[in-house]
Amino acid sequence: MDGLLRRIPLIILAFALLGGTLAPVAAQAAAPPRTQPAQVRTLQWSPNPIRRQVTAGRYHEVYALTRFYSPITIPHAIFSIHVGGGLYARPAAFSLGRIARGYHDLDFVVVVPAKVRPGRYVGTGRVLRREGARDYDDVGRPLYVIVRVVRAGHPRPLAPVIRWQPANSLGAITVQRGQTVTETVSFTSDVALTGAEVRSVFNDTARDRGVIVTILAPSTFPTVTAGATVPVTFIVRATPNARVGGYADALYVKASEPGAPAVRLPYSLRYSIDVDAVPATIARWTGGNYVTFPAVAPGSILTETATFTTSADVFNATLRLTNTTLRLAKVRRSRGVRVTLLPLTSMTIAANTPVTVNVVIDTTKLAVPGFFTGDIFLIAQPSGATARRLLYYGLHFTGAVQ
Repeated sequence: MDGLLRRIPLIILAFALLGGTLAPVAAQAAAPPRTQPAQVRTLQWSPNPIRRQVTAGRYHEVYALTRFYSPITIPHAIFSIHVGGGLYARPAAFSLGRIARGYHDLDFVVVVPAKVRPGRYVGTGRVLRREGARDYDDVGRPLYVIVRVVRAGHPRPLAPVIRWQPANSLGAITVQRGQTVTETVSFTSDVALTGAEVRSVFNDTARDRGVIVTILAPSTFPTVTAGATVPVTFIVRATPNARVGGYADALYVKASEPGAPAVRLPYSLRYSIDVDAVPATIARWTGGNYVTFPAVAPGSILTETATFTTSADVFNATLRLTNTTLRLAKVRRSRGVRVTLLPLTSMTIAANTPVTVNVVIDTTKLAVPGFFTGDIFLIAQPSGATARRLLYYGLHFTGAVQ
């Protein structure tokens, strides 16, 4: 008993020291969340997953186009995708640079070799943030690509995909206050559809500011035959008191396959509306807004020309090339195809004066056979305007390497 009594002060001292050690740890655990590292908010992909179906025994290049929304700015962003089972993506990884907050388009190609067996293959794409030389962190949720390889004669139809003409982007539609502009586009579907309806994503904020988009009848189509061209006419109207500025919009098709529920189908026809206080200036391309260049052989250079006129005098004119199939410059180089525009001979263009554009298509000896597409736009400052802008219309071109 005497030994136990002698140990009581030592036990009390040990508990006191232990409590002093645990107190800072408990206080740190109870600290408010603002002392913890902030978590990156989730990316939003549309569509996700991307679904495709191909026939076994043949070589396929599946073109995938998606759009994602980033709620934050991501410096040094990289996109990486991996597909197993003998399938692979091209490019498998490429730099996105600095991603600002907002919507961004992303495209790549999934290659399905002929030797791949029938089955379901899943690819995973991720946006990574570069932290160091070999240090990359995932940002948000991944993108999934599902490729279904089936035998010839499989009863299940291909997943519906909508292709718009011209291309999948109209560029900018300039409309003056109190003016109405009528546009006609068209779309095709890979498979037959029932109850198809064309809709606009225009929001109420733009309508409150005096900008109205109306799809003219018929906006619904009871049946759509696979591969058939379906024309769509819509009007863009700005009220006399419309707020000057830019507005984004897109048209999409909501439909169903026979026996399936109606869903929104990829892809959308994106465009912007520029409400201006001065008359709209339009670029008109000779022969229309679509051109097919002759096929070019690997290891050769081909120069093609296109001609346009403007409806008014413009200044500080330059050309811009956007590519919908091989959008990034290094992607074009990896396939052995480089498309460039020669500069304009003059940056001042008089109204209704023909101007020639030289398009140079340069291919390496290892260029991959296939198709490439792109758009050419004129950026200029119209007479009476205070800044340069992308003029409507653009020229959509298609070429091939054979």
